[in-house]
Amino acid sequence: MPPFGMAGGLLPLQHEYSTKALIRNFGGDVVLENVELTQSGAAGVYAENGPMTLRKCRITANGTHGVFNSTPKFVVDARQVCWGDPSGPYHRTKNPNGSGNQVSDGVLFFPWAVDENGTVPTQVLVEGPARVSPGDSAEYAVSYFAGEPLEDAVLIAALPAAGEFVDATGGAIFWPERHEVYWRLGNVAGGEGSYSVRLRFAWGVPDGSSDNMLAFLAAANLPAGPDASEYLARDPRLITSETVLSEAELEAELAGNAELAALFGAAVEEGFLLPQAARVSTSRGESAIVVTLMHPERGALLFLSLAGGRVAGVRYERHAFRMYDSAGGMEWDWALDRFSSWGAWAEQPLAARAAGGSLSFARCFFNCVAPKLSLAV
Repeated sequence: MPPFGMAGGLLPLQHEYSTKALIRNFGGDVVLENVELTQSGAAGVYAENGPMTLRKCRITANGTHGVFNSTPKFVVDARQVCWGDPSGPYHRTKNPNGSGNQVSDGVLFFPWAVDENGTVPTQVLVEGPARVSPGDSAEYAVSYFAGEPLEDAVLIAALPAAGEFVDATGGAIFWPERHEVYWRLGNVAGGEGSYSVRLRFAWGVPDGSSDNMLAFLAAANLPAGPDASEYLARDPRLITSETVLSEAELEAELAGNAELAALFGAAVEEGFLLPQAARVSTSRGESAIVVTLMHPERGALLFLSLAGGRVAGVRYERHAFRMYDSAGGMEWDWALDRFSSWGAWAEQPLAARAAGGSLSFARCFFNCVAPKLSLAV
């Protein structure tokens, strides 16, 4: 059965005192185009057991909902509709900042028109759970609509402070220092796209605390918004492959590097166990050996790495972070609020390198990390 259609000129409908919707669909396949539904005492559209499509419509100032779908498995496609406010329709989780007529679940409303002339500009929308509990993981959708051709476009998601990045779809790149995820879209002729981001919220987040997840679209020809060039120019170090080493392969690596063998032997003697060793490659053409060890009784995790001829250890415990090599190391104990260093890493006044002089790896690392640890705690 072909869909019932209503298209053409403006059809304003007003039904101020009724407790019923202006348009009610019970099982039909209905298409509405260029229709104005306003000032109902209830909903502008009520849908039940049937799909609907609304295009270039104006749905404003209705009592309970602009569109109410009682059977969300039959989707109401209400994209490019004007909802009476440039912020779009209100939906408690998908668009909580929308000030236009409310929509229920089962209604597609992105992108929306921002005025009664049906203007649909470039837009970005973040969807996902608005309430999460410590210890939970949550997935968020970041969608964009390009109302015009975009040059060198980048989609950016600024993550909530309490949300730990887990993964994302579509070749996303995580920028740890900014706590952002971004996608390099290139030249976009128009249309829309969507990606997802998964976050984990750690235990210890204060009850009742609030935060935001924001998304932006940047492009060379967009007059407002973030500068896309810094996201395009950044060259992050990404792991491109990982190969687990067998016991014999690990023994061969230890035999070939005395410093790595010494740090590994000391860790085993201390009670650390070996879950895995792997060879990893990065997007910059680098290769490294990473040995992961754990101490069940202490709840400690230790990573030993061999990269570019340099061996280092990074150790995490319940109360402390430690980084070291065979020449020395440093530790920050946040339980005692105490920083310490030893050997070649021993604390010295932070100072710029003298002209013509040089800095050791330990001194360089200390100058970079120590102030940041002090500020972060």
